[in-house]
Amino acid sequence: MLNAIILFILSGLVMGTPLLIMSMGGVITERSGTLNLGLEGTMLTGAFFSYYFAITTGSVWLGLLGGIAGGLVIALFHGIAMIYWNTNQVVTAVAINMAALGITNTLMGKFSMTTSAGNNISPGFEPLFKINLGEAIIGVNWFFILALIMIPLTWFVIQKTTIGLAIRAVGEYPTAAATMGIRVRRVRMLCFLYSGAIAALAGAALTIGDVRVFVNNMTAGKGFIAFACIVFGRYTAMGTAFGALVFGISEAFRNYIQIFAWSIPGGYMTSIMIPYIITLLLLIFSKQGNAPKAWAIPYEGDDN
Repeated sequence: MLNAIILFILSGLVMGTPLLIMSMGGVITERSGTLNLGLEGTMLTGAFFSYYFAITTGSVWLGLLGGIAGGLVIALFHGIAMIYWNTNQVVTAVAINMAALGITNTLMGKFSMTTSAGNNISPGFEPLFKINLGEAIIGVNWFFILALIMIPLTWFVIQKTTIGLAIRAVGEYPTAAATMGIRVRRVRMLCFLYSGAIAALAGAALTIGDVRVFVNNMTAGKGFIAFACIVFGRYTAMGTAFGALVFGISEAFRNYIQIFAWSIPGGYMTSIMIPYIITLLLLIFSKQGNAPKAWAIPYEGDDN
């Protein structure tokens, strides 16, 4: 019984790894005052290009770098449009997500035409160690370790460093920050690029860190779930991490339902929806507030 409980919790932690990584990057962007609903598209881009470069070069590390580069490119266009051109932040994010979905679907279709069915498995990161729980063995790779490190690291950067002070300043009082010599748009853009790289890293965790294949739209809304976790966590690293881990554990619970064929109202379709239902309930019953005062408000001042 104890092994089953430990297995359940560890499965949730491992399944929540990509979401946890991405949400830690998202916290940085949101605290700088920029609304980033494009995490979904950035993660999907990172997932595809990490898979593509890993399978074409045969190197998992080149795959990782390719995925991060892809995420940076899409984050660059997204950030320039919102931060420097002051486009509508919601509409821009929708366009970015749709573009990422279309581009990855098209490229994957062309790539599949040149790849035989037996050669579509990419190289991947092997587990650093394995946990033997008797009936099951859980492999732990370095993405999981990175996710755990990022929680206290993100908290420390935001709360205890001058970089974090600048991020919080441009998110709360950008005009006052500008009078102190802080270049508001530059800080927000750097935060956006960092978030893009981290979201792409989370996408790589899905492909070369886990299943080693790419499926169209394989992120399945995880970018939006990451944003929900940030709101639930009241824009803090620790609160956001808790929300991401709850989602991971709910995914593990869904798998348990399917593996053991437990009978629940609605059957298979209900089990698929369980993680999303739990996330929605977290948002409904979570406390509101703590968003940066200048959150989602374009900066109109000079940035010279």
